[in-house]
Amino acid sequence: LPDETMSKRSGALEEPLSTDVAYLGVGAPERLLIVSSGTHGPEGFSGSAVQSATLNDGDLLGRARAGQVGLLLIHAVNPYGFSHIRRVNEDNIDVNRNFVDFDKPLPVNAAYEDIESFLLPCNWPPTAADDAALTDYIASHGLRAYQAAVGAGQYATPDGLFFGGQSPSWSNRTIRAILKKYATPAKRIAWVDLHTGLG
Repeated sequence: LPDETMSKRSGALEEPLSTDVAYLGVGAPERLLIVSSGTHGPEGFSGSAVQSATLNDGDLLGRARAGQVGLLLIHAVNPYGFSHIRRVNEDNIDVNRNFVDFDKPLPVNAAYEDIESFLLPCNWPPTAADDAALTDYIASHGLRAYQAAVGAGQYATPDGLFFGGQSPSWSNRTIRAILKKYATPAKRIAWVDLHTGLG
């Protein structure tokens, strides 16, 4: 693996990158392991630790070499969010929800539309009426339904919560360019995107 280690920072792909990419492998392996981090910006810190440890794990690298498995590390999928300690990118897009087929109608989250006005009221802080409306929604629909309404993402309100975007984001386009360069020959791909969860 180390004999063809590459690190690309800018200009190597179709668009300039701010995302670090490291490929360890020989030639074009049919099996590829991808480890990415920082899709939700602040998760990049723990992702950096995991990826750095991976690069220094001689046993793992030796087993990958023996099994003819290429290793592709993609660091800081969402560099803006990583830099600014925000889950979203520079366009308020939750990058995790940006990988949809934009040639088809975008998903509709009617439940989010029902609660957005009191989740994100026009005036801040929320009024007692906003808080009461939210409490009433949870009481009548249940906590799980509320969490699904918020967490499922939405594609209609650019300044709303968990916005998935209305076109491919920079991160989406960059990931696709990286895959085109490094993953095209692979017949089997395992992909671990490192997340730290909501808390």
